Amino acid sequence: MTGKLIFKMEIFKYLRDRKYLISAGVIGCLNIIACVYFLFAADRVNGSVSVLEDVMTFITLMTVVANLVFMFLYPFHLMAMDYKNNVMALMIASGVERTKLFFCKIGAALLWTIALVIAMNLVPLLLIFTEVGLVAVSDFFGNFSNMLIMADLSLWEMLLFYFVGYLNTLVMISTATIITKGSNMTFFLFLGFQFVNGVVSNLFLTVPVMLHFSVIGMKILTFMLTLLMMSVFILIALNTLKKQNL
Repeated sequence: MTGKLIFKMEIFKYLRDRKYLISAGVIGCLNIIACVYFLFAADRVNGSVSVLEDVMTFITLMTVVANLVFMFLYPFHLMAMDYKNNVMALMIASGVERTKLFFCKIGAALLWTIALVIAMNLVPLLLIFTEVGLVAVSDFFGNFSNMLIMADLSLWEMLLFYFVGYLNTLVMISTATIITKGSNMTFFLFLGFQFVNGVVSNLFLTVPVMLHFSVIGMKILTFMLTLLMMSVFILIALNTLKKQNL
């Protein structure tokens, strides 16, 4: 089976995962409600606060928490889906190459989670942009750009660092899932990987600080270190998956 077909198969499974899609839809609706309330509250910031508004504020805060929890736990579900449904062995037996499966799962999970985040927050963002107007939006991005300039960071550099960082997180989740075969211990092993990743990164980054590396040098070293750690976890995952008795 080709990588393209495996990728399509993964996306098809995500589209059929009704329980989590419904959860995402509910959170998306709550995002819209929270956004409408936020815009309403902003218009009457100096007015008195009623009990209903207190309740809506609490719901808004819980909606933010629900978004964070869902997007943190959802990748664990995506990676463990085949193990928990007991179809991993069937897929391998049907001729799916393990290495291709690993990388297709990472790519599908990455694109799917990004698309889901956009879908859950598109309407609230459009409502905010419509309410505040193009001038306010332009001012916001202008101030944001100034903050990046003060931090000696461009927008593309920031997006690249976040992208690679999230990709590294998905790789660690996938590695933990493979080692534990999708069991409940996956989360705790992932935390262990995060701890090791943080310790190693901080240890290596102390050297350029002591040697007074330039800002560009620190950026390059941080980026390369992230790629190095991600490569290590990929090798661990592939080696485990190839030897795994399914």
